[in-house]
Amino acid sequence: MGFDASKNLPESLIANHPEVDWSGLTGVRDIVTHRYFRVDWHLLWTSIQKELPVLKKQIRNLMKEEPG
Repeated sequence: MGFDASKNLPESLIANHPEVDWSGLTGVRDIVTHRYFRVDWHLLWTSIQKELPVLKKQIRNLMKEEPG
């Protein structure tokens, strides 16, 4: 699933998993896509290193719980 795909998830899925920062996920995609030349790449890289492992774990847990 790409960042853009997260905008098309069912509202029930989003509501049932508030532990996932859904708006932050789509917000990062919007910033990188539409404000490419104003991105603080150091800050983005730091966020990726710290937050991506957490997001990965959350999504894996979610996939185990959700049918299909």
